[in-house]
Amino acid sequence: LARYPGASFKELRLKTAGAFVWLLRHDSDWVHERLKRRLLRKSIAPSRTDWALRDRRAKDALVVAVSELDRKQDQRPLRRTVAYLFRCAQLGPSLAQNLDRMPVTSQYLRSVVDSDDSWKRRRILWAIDHLARSGRPILAWRVCQLAALR
Repeated sequence: LARYPGASFKELRLKTAGAFVWLLRHDSDWVHERLKRRLLRKSIAPSRTDWALRDRRAKDALVVAVSELDRKQDQRPLRRTVAYLFRCAQLGPSLAQNLDRMPVTSQYLRSVVDSDDSWKRRRILWAIDHLARSGRPILAWRVCQLAALR
């Protein structure tokens, strides 16, 4: 470790393969303690990602996706989950995992993602509308059947 003072864990493993592996097997706590001190001394690089810009773009893409879903009222509704909305907006799943860094998008999602009650309500309204359009009588059992309620 003294011979390579600025080396990372991987660099040490590559430069001193046999000795480093032996040391890890026999005294891994000591190695990790020394490397931890070394890593704490290194400065943390600033984030290269402009999260405010990603936040605005993600929210705009989600607004468009939700408006597209609202236009498809003649089709059976699908539940609006975070994952489903991100797929519809063609946003990667990594953005969904970083919602804590995107407050505007998070707030918008909370307003449009279906809770259990809002999901049931949307299905019931769709079923009533579907029966009315098709000219069939609106009966409770038929609404429950179309809305897939128990």
